[in-house]
Amino acid sequence: MSLAPAISTAPVFLNNTLFAIDVRPNGYATGSMVNIDIVSIDLPTSLISGVSPFTFSPNIPYRFDHESMSSATNEIDEIYFVSGSNLVISNNPNPSTPNTCWVELDPTNQYSFYGLEYKSPKVLWALRYDNNTPTLDLVEIVLGNCTLQSIAVLYDLQANVAPSPPGWILNPEFYSTTIDTCEMKYYLSTLYDTNSSSRLLEIDPATSSHVEKIFSKYLFGIEMKEQMCETNSCCTDFDEFCNRLENAITFTIDPTNCKVTMNIDSLDCDDYIEYVDWGTIPPSIAQGDFTTGDMPMFTYPANGTYIISYPIKEIDSNGYICFEKILFDTINLMCMPSSIEELESGKIVNIYPNPTDNNLFIHFLDGATDKTSFEIKDASGKSVLNEFIHPQKSIYNLDVKDLNSGVYFLRILKNNNTIMLKKIIII
Repeated sequence: MSLAPAISTAPVFLNNTLFAIDVRPNGYATGSMVNIDIVSIDLPTSLISGVSPFTFSPNIPYRFDHESMSSATNEIDEIYFVSGSNLVISNNPNPSTPNTCWVELDPTNQYSFYGLEYKSPKVLWALRYDNNTPTLDLVEIVLGNCTLQSIAVLYDLQANVAPSPPGWILNPEFYSTTIDTCEMKYYLSTLYDTNSSSRLLEIDPATSSHVEKIFSKYLFGIEMKEQMCETNSCCTDFDEFCNRLENAITFTIDPTNCKVTMNIDSLDCDDYIEYVDWGTIPPSIAQGDFTTGDMPMFTYPANGTYIISYPIKEIDSNGYICFEKILFDTINLMCMPSSIEELESGKIVNIYPNPTDNNLFIHFLDGATDKTSFEIKDASGKSVLNEFIHPQKSIYNLDVKDLNSGVYFLRILKNNNTIMLKKIIII
């Protein structure tokens, strides 16, 4: 069906309307200027309505034509057209308030772009053809606000795909493309030889690989059927991100040498710990990135209470940080350095029996005072038992039968000064 005397090309469907681009006159740019219209098409009546007239002046105007044009849309409010190295963006195809801009993708005029597809906000995929070599790459185009930010090669077709019998990988006159935005795979169908056969390529940039199939007939106009992508909780729910972190990080304490180890059991979604601040003064920092299975550790110089802090970040599929949270954990250290077994002059306290399963006797060789007390902590530094000892009592019977089996530390104080720190074992 002929839509109009002018040539409309690269149709794209957006918001229940079919749009296309008219290059004036007759589908080719002439002179130093390119004159275009973004038009809407009414299929039942074959009427074309001008929406967004636009004029721009590229380096090589004749490379902007209807034959090499391809298009894409974000399916919300933007349409993209590319021909040669010229990208036209219409982000408000409304007759009353049109908003169209032009982006030069290659000021050197070395490349032409084909098979434009929308990947994600401000990110397009396309085939880039080197007009001089020639070579062919699948590239990712990152845009700003009607500006070019970067172009990166995703897959080198020239190096990985065998040319067809006539010698081409892409026939720019007979081809079509589409993208699977769930699996992030790019598809290209193109004429394979002069016998009307065609080749279909599935390109997976994530694995830097492709698969292909040859068909005996023309295969053009391919499109990915709309589908619901499988989702997970990564980069979608901040509360879920926080809940995962609570279950992933634990600490173990070795009281014999004041060593603390961070255990990273299961960090999902490419989460990682950027660094660990062990809470000392001056700061002691373990630089990451730490992830599942890593065990950063630190040996503290003295007993005390320390607040450990560590930022955890979550990364999306494009490598951008989507969530970030700084976590804090408090540890109480009561370690067992060999030099603190007995303090002050000689042996002033006997502790027996050790190990024990029932009673533990504290024998003060010089007698208890009004300000004698004791405290028992478990291996994690948690206080499990403490009280004052009656004055004039030289032997104190401590009932420990309710404590779980394990290693504990008994601290004895006189006048608020530690006179003994003893490791005891409950069996």
